[in-house]
Amino acid sequence: MVIFAVVIFTDKVDGWVSRSKWGRVTRLGTILDPIVDKIIVIVTLIAQVIATMNPIIIIHTIVILIREILVAYYVANARTRGVEIGVTRQGKLKMVAQSVAIILQFILVASTPIPAWLLFAVYAVIIASIILTWTSGLEYLLDYELRES
Repeated sequence: MVIFAVVIFTDKVDGWVSRSKWGRVTRLGTILDPIVDKIIVIVTLIAQVIATMNPIIIIHTIVILIREILVAYYVANARTRGVEIGVTRQGKLKMVAQSVAIILQFILVASTPIPAWLLFAVYAVIIASIILTWTSGLEYLLDYELRES
């Protein structure tokens, strides 16, 4: 959990520095950063599934995997046609929600017994993560479809 939290934090710092007056945004960086974010999240979720076989974590993982595959396909397809689909505010919020949900999932599987208030918080954040995952995915798809029209 600590390693995941540090990696996510350093990713945010890297993004902040690259957009600040000291850094610079490159085309390669705009392509690689979202890919690395997805790899970090997906690998961690799959590791949690393998380690726990917890049904909530399995559902959360499947929802995120399906969304990321669909969005990656549409973004790649758009790029081949010369259409750039950038990161949205909702996409960034989705990443934050997913990161918090994953950290809480670590707590969920490590805590026995888990207090009811903490279980409620974990489930609420996972549900928020699922909602933001799909609504931000729809935002990307709509943006792509509007640009194609």
